[in-house]
Amino acid sequence: MKLEDFYTYQEQTFDSFMGKVIKNEGKDAKKEIARRADHEISISQLMERELAQIAAADTYDFGKMTFYVRNNAITVHDMFLGQAIAALPPYRREVILLAYFMNKNDPQIGELLNVTPNTIRYRRKTSLERLKQILEMMEYEK
Repeated sequence: MKLEDFYTYQEQTFDSFMGKVIKNEGKDAKKEIARRADHEISISQLMERELAQIAAADTYDFGKMTFYVRNNAITVHDMFLGQAIAALPPYRREVILLAYFMNKNDPQIGELLNVTPNTIRYRRKTSLERLKQILEMMEYEK
């Protein structure tokens, strides 16, 4: 056998071997894809309830203010609104927080603060006017 024939034989043997390797790798890849398809589902196929269980939402405390009214914590998530509410006198702040963040009506607020509903109505009205002025001074737009 000539040296040239030997090299040709080696190349053909190597080509044959590599062909088998590539063919088997293709088969293995198809098996792996089929195995994954049996055990995994696409995220787009998840129900909203299932997605909520595995999802995470980032929340940040920037601009968040917490006020305490009658041992209740009330969080205001808007920085400008929180600052404006903080600028109100305490008796007006309580009325605004109870009315708009705790959904209390005037008689309920009056009972909590030992004040008549008419006084609460007046405080709520004047407090809203003052809040509007404060927010306009802060050039608040929402």
